[in-house]
Amino acid sequence: MIPFNGFVPIRVDKKPEIRETVGNLGELSIREIPLERLVKPLRWIHEELTEEEFRPLLLDVVRRLHAFPELPPLEVMLGQSRKAAAYFTRLPGKVATLGGIRAEAGFERQATELIRHMTSKLQRAGIRQIQAVVVDGHQANEAIVRSASFKPLTSVQHLFLNPAHRNMPAHSVHVPRARWQPAHTLAKSRMARLISATFAQTLDCPTLNGLRGADDVLDGFLDGKAFRNPLPWYLLNIDSQPVGCVLLTQHPNQVVELSYMGLIPSARGQQLGGTLVEQAITRSQTLSASLLVVAVDKNNWPAIRLYNRYGFQHHRTLSVWLWDEQP
Repeated sequence: MIPFNGFVPIRVDKKPEIRETVGNLGELSIREIPLERLVKPLRWIHEELTEEEFRPLLLDVVRRLHAFPELPPLEVMLGQSRKAAAYFTRLPGKVATLGGIRAEAGFERQATELIRHMTSKLQRAGIRQIQAVVVDGHQANEAIVRSASFKPLTSVQHLFLNPAHRNMPAHSVHVPRARWQPAHTLAKSRMARLISATFAQTLDCPTLNGLRGADDVLDGFLDGKAFRNPLPWYLLNIDSQPVGCVLLTQHPNQVVELSYMGLIPSARGQQLGGTLVEQAITRSQTLSASLLVVAVDKNNWPAIRLYNRYGFQHHRTLSVWLWDEQP
């Protein structure tokens, strides 16, 4: 994680890209937001977050914008007053996410133009999966992304667990033939194929399956890290054959994310899901996590029920939208 003051500011064209006169109110301008003055606009966009939630988000956004400086955040100004702002973050694996959008009443059209401008640049850069994530039920933001040619995909629940307070279900299953091994002991190409195989018939955002190749998906999960030890990724083997995986990601403030877990179709229906969750909890404890977080599609009721059995609690729900170039 790059320290907040450890970045090199990107070059910014000081000339606004768009100007228009709004009656007697003055002149609107759209301008890029350089990293050295990102804090206030980002805090304005994410006004609903607590300081504890905002700080790690800020660090993550700075890191990602530093890695991909070609698409700086944009804001709409009326004189010295901010009326709209938006930003995308790019991820390895040809994915980009609208990380935040906000517009004051009456400036929704300008916010839509910000998003359209940035999605056009992303498309020209070869990004295969352009998505937006907004707070579920936020009608104003949902209307903005819809106007910018995004289609509703699903809603995702964020679940939290303190690993020290986990539940152990009475019917936890022990599988004598199950063995765990670090993921890096598998060839990278084989790991990509295994993850791809676990996507088959999944209930987590099935519309996204097939948008990217297996290697791009793996790169997305790696998020710039090398595929080697000490990456906290683990394979589940049954009779020496890999049938599933647990992928963990460490974040600041002792937060660990269960980025992904999955089983190949032939290994499902054997109550191995609990084995995956127990591995995630146990490994998060070895990482000194005070919080284990996971995002799960609201339609994946078997997974939600499984997480609830282990004590995960609902934190918030976000709606996910997928950009569709068709009008």
